[in-house]
Amino acid sequence: MSDLKNIYQYHNNSKHGYYSSAPSPGYMDWDSQPDPFRKYEGADTISLKKIPQAERPFFSEALKGSLSDSFQVTFDSISQLFYDSLAISAWKSYQDTKWALRVNPSSGNLHPTESYLISGPIRNLTSSPTISHYSPLSHSLEIRANFPDEVWE
Repeated sequence: MSDLKNIYQYHNNSKHGYYSSAPSPGYMDWDSQPDPFRKYEGADTISLKKIPQAERPFFSEALKGSLSDSFQVTFDSISQLFYDSLAISAWKSYQDTKWALRVNPSSGNLHPTESYLISGPIRNLTSSPTISHYSPLSHSLEIRANFPDEVWE
């Protein structure tokens, strides 16, 4: 059987249907759950800042149109963007199990949102264009790749 046929066969045998759920063993296998935090071992990291609430622009200001039209992309604004949109908001626990709640809305599935920053140089953040992965566990960026300015431009 070809690789493509194997893929289609697996998909058809494991997908949800209109009137039924995908086949399962009938219980949750908690011992084999994936790590909810993707990590790139060995990657250089940049710790981001946790911006105090008093320094934040408020949503009501944005609705009124009272925010400045000339928004600057800075270390602080990148830190705030990731903190306000994807950071950990709380930790919950039950018996021996502990899990994180994130700022972003979720249906409760075990598929955490992954986010990457692709940017040119940003003062106090990166000196060259980079691709970085956001780590909510440490509120940091993991550098995945650096590339020349010519590629960015």
